[in-house]
Amino acid sequence: MFNLLLQFTRQNGFPATVIMPGQISGPGWTIINPWGNTSLRVFQDIADGKEIALPNFGQEILHPVHGFDVAQVFFKAIAHKNQAVGETFDAEAATHITLCGYAKHLYAYFGLEPKIKFLPWPEWCTYEGNQEECDHTYYHIARSGVFSIEKAKRLLEYQPKYSCIETIDLAVKSYLARGLIAVR
Repeated sequence: MFNLLLQFTRQNGFPATVIMPGQISGPGWTIINPWGNTSLRVFQDIADGKEIALPNFGQEILHPVHGFDVAQVFFKAIAHKNQAVGETFDAEAATHITLCGYAKHLYAYFGLEPKIKFLPWPEWCTYEGNQEECDHTYYHIARSGVFSIEKAKRLLEYQPKYSCIETIDLAVKSYLARGLIAVR
């Protein structure tokens, strides 16, 4: 699809730019969690110091990116139109995080030692207990990849304001402030 759009751009001069964001997050957003879905249960279980299970070996990659930084890439693409037309850009933080790294970070955020076990995919889906959330996880982790912002930095002068950890922390802080998760 993107290739057709960019081909049309090259052939007909249609001014198109493709921007592919990671998992847009931040205060007020529903952040993708260490399970790769939007269930609040994993946040609450970690805040409560419970053991959690992660699918596979927890090495699948997520890309939490603050909404501000995604907007920044769009703005920069408009401001640098001559460099942006006919190009694709990843709108990401400068780094990414694995499911396991994310879970460990959340335990540390709540001042707790990590309690993590790993389950093969079918067993993890049973553990998670919600087929819709299991499917949601699958679509995030099956596309686990590493993306680069170097092109956006070079052509658009993009500099992310937030790291993926800062984005996660702001989302969790927002969840706590809104009473969606609680420290007991």
